[in-house]
Amino acid sequence: MPGIHSIKKCPRCGLESRRSGLYCSVSCAGLHATDKKIQLWLEGKHDGMRGKTSTAHWIKKYLIDVRGEKCEKCGWGVTNEYTGKIPIELSHIDGNFTNNKIENLRLVTYSENNQNISRISSR
Repeated sequence: MPGIHSIKKCPRCGLESRRSGLYCSVSCAGLHATDKKIQLWLEGKHDGMRGKTSTAHWIKKYLIDVRGEKCEKCGWGVTNEYTGKIPIELSHIDGNFTNNKIENLRLVTYSENNQNISRISSR
């Protein structure tokens, strides 16, 4: 019958659906693509850059999922009452924004990140 698709299992979440595509939703397809990028980055096969001057946003999201949404230096993690988010930044310990190796990255407050930048600049 036209319009009837066989039941398929989504390769990311395992949900069964009758969608014509490979995934159960566009969202699941996007998350699967991000999962692949993260895996490549962890294996050292992706530099983690977005363009030439920014770290890819999915790296910060991954670190929040793995390490928690709090400052890794002081433990601060208060939710902003207006945005509903905890305002933490991704900091490059060595100051090199192109060095996105996991051991060179940490989640910190705006203040901690500025202290790190100042410390590195004064070398």
